[in-house]
Amino acid sequence: MLSNGILNQAATGAEDLFVEIFQDAVGIDMVSHLIPNYPVQDIYQDARYIDFALIARTTRYAFEVDGEFWHRPDSGMVSSNKFRDDLLRQNSLVHLGWKVYRWTDGQLAQERENVIRQIRLFLEDELRETAFDGHLPLQDGEHFALHEHQCDALAYLSELRAQRKTIALLTHATGAGKTLTAICDAKAVGKRVLYLVHRSTLVTQTADQFRQFWPEVDCDVYRGGRSKPDTFVVVATYQGVGRNLKAFHPAEFGYLIADEAHHVPAPTFKKTFEYFKPDFTLGLTATDQRTDNQSLLTLFRECAPRLGLREAIEKGLLAPIRCVRVKTNIDLNRLRFNGNDYRLRDLEQGITIPERDRLIVATYMRHVPQKSGVTFCVSVAHAEHLASLFKAAGIPTEAISGRMSPSQRDEILERYASGKLQMLCACDLLNEGWDSPRTEVLMMARPTMSRVLYIQQLGRGTRLAPGKDCLHVFDFIDNTTRYAQAVNTHRLFGIRKYAPGVLVAAPPHELAHEQMELDVGKSPAEIEFLGLYVDRFEEIDIFDWKTEVADMLTVGELEIRLGVGGGTALNWVRNGKLTADHKIEIGMRTYHYFDKSRVENIRRQFRIPRRTAATRKKDFLQFATEMDMAASYKPVMLLALLDSVDTEGRCRLADLVNKFRDFYIERDRQGLQVERGQIRMGKVATLSDDEIEQLVLMMPFEKFERRKFLRRERDAAFVRFDRHLWKSLDEDDIRTIRDMADDAIRRYYERDTDK
Repeated sequence: MLSNGILNQAATGAEDLFVEIFQDAVGIDMVSHLIPNYPVQDIYQDARYIDFALIARTTRYAFEVDGEFWHRPDSGMVSSNKFRDDLLRQNSLVHLGWKVYRWTDGQLAQERENVIRQIRLFLEDELRETAFDGHLPLQDGEHFALHEHQCDALAYLSELRAQRKTIALLTHATGAGKTLTAICDAKAVGKRVLYLVHRSTLVTQTADQFRQFWPEVDCDVYRGGRSKPDTFVVVATYQGVGRNLKAFHPAEFGYLIADEAHHVPAPTFKKTFEYFKPDFTLGLTATDQRTDNQSLLTLFRECAPRLGLREAIEKGLLAPIRCVRVKTNIDLNRLRFNGNDYRLRDLEQGITIPERDRLIVATYMRHVPQKSGVTFCVSVAHAEHLASLFKAAGIPTEAISGRMSPSQRDEILERYASGKLQMLCACDLLNEGWDSPRTEVLMMARPTMSRVLYIQQLGRGTRLAPGKDCLHVFDFIDNTTRYAQAVNTHRLFGIRKYAPGVLVAAPPHELAHEQMELDVGKSPAEIEFLGLYVDRFEEIDIFDWKTEVADMLTVGELEIRLGVGGGTALNWVRNGKLTADHKIEIGMRTYHYFDKSRVENIRRQFRIPRRTAATRKKDFLQFATEMDMAASYKPVMLLALLDSVDTEGRCRLADLVNKFRDFYIERDRQGLQVERGQIRMGKVATLSDDEIEQLVLMMPFEKFERRKFLRRERDAAFVRFDRHLWKSLDEDDIRTIRDMADDAIRRYYERDTDK
């Protein structure tokens, strides 16, 4: 058997390769949202880990990388019990609502382009929405039923806002006056209103009620295709606004009313609802639609835009944060970067140094020795060593990890919650969603370049509690280059000036009060309590290279703009034919970025014809004739598409897939060669419809889609020709395309016959 060390090295290498491939697929910004080794519990409450988690607003993705050699049951490297345990783990994730995707290390190494296409396909909804804020705080909300007198309901809504709650869900039977209550409350708030309904027949009716009960302001309806009203009140359907979201600014309305709120979690309505960011949202629904009101409120809140961490703190929903920066002499410049974070092996070797660990404990003992806290560590060994140092200093401490048994872990967390333990040394995020109001101190002893991971660590201590004035964060600042800086509190909040212990996030009146004291040379009592004295502010570097390239194009984005194949522009760069406007070197990788204004110059430099609606037919016919194929997919898909589309050039994706599959099944039935070598459709009898659909979308379809000849519709169940292209094709063109495809298929299979 292989040693654990060899297994771990192999696993880490495959996971690093996955991060590189993920970055090539969706860009470095989305890579920053990956959370490695994400802790979850299975259906039996046992601790498990996801290789990489991606938390979107309403969807959670689990990406797993398996060592092919020691995960196959027939390899002799894995027991049947371990194999069954892996199945339990995956089934648990699916049951808990995760979308689970798995690859082997062999696939990553040998089928890189296929994996890239798969990732883009699996995340196509998120690539459109880019709503990766699932780790941020939910808006605070309340559910209540309509009271006997509507004035009671209005008073209650006013009270909720006084408590800084931003969402309410009003339920009562249909016809009980919910709309009137909503209008009166919107009038009391006095901010611009968007009222969303689910049926077009309700638009005019609702607008008439606004004009009747709030005649002082103007009201208009919005229907798709019309110009956007600039009235104080706008009434529209979810669908009408959803088709034209770009016409609206997310913060355009201060008050949003969502009628029939139980529909909001549905994709059609969710997209519209989550786009807007009003100051207050009121959902209206009827009690007979759901029996579990709290469940409905949870769904309603989950679909609402998340509050940023700073915003939640400013609203008083989370504890204020004070920060102390502690500089070390540890050099992180040798640590490698895998596109998402420091490589874990390098981090373990470079950070677990006795002098640094002693500094962490000494800092705690000097400034906050009576306060409860969590120290985030690099590894289990690091957590255990730091716990021993805290214990030696007289602080009741335990190391904790998700790798412990559930009973052992729960027992430690219970002792911490009851005050029997004062410090936890954790090498991961503890339980998914765990936090403790008792936590007043966070010791950030684990450097990370992941903003998501850092925010989640902060979230373990931001809960409000009686007697808790704030959360004290101690950032340990190690030496590194500007491009490889770890995330810290000041970088996270974009604060350039630092003084020890000063508030970095708090409600505005608290920030203003403290600044007044500092301006007159007075050190606030809260800072003196920490044993600190503010005599000056220090300028610090909060450089974030991602902001430097925020409006630039990656290599992949440039290729899409130019309409060239994947890898083309990168080869130009590597061969010295094209120079990037911004080059970033982090660890082992180099990232190239291009100014958007250069696209046309680059197009001329490489003599790439501009593809427009006017040239689409010519471009398509030229591309369709290029049949230098490694597989038969391109002409087979073209024929399947032409056999499936209606008179508008549109067809169901399932019909296209069935026609595509039937071609290979028929060859197999006739005893003909199905495909060459190991090409997947050669095993058509063993492939599911979903697997064939993914293959079609990733391989032939993607090439046509990139050039804007084909596209998937908003309803992902349909695909279609570009409208301009389809209108320009006549019957002779269709016959020509069919003849070219038939000829390409004949020549493709004759090649092997000739051999």
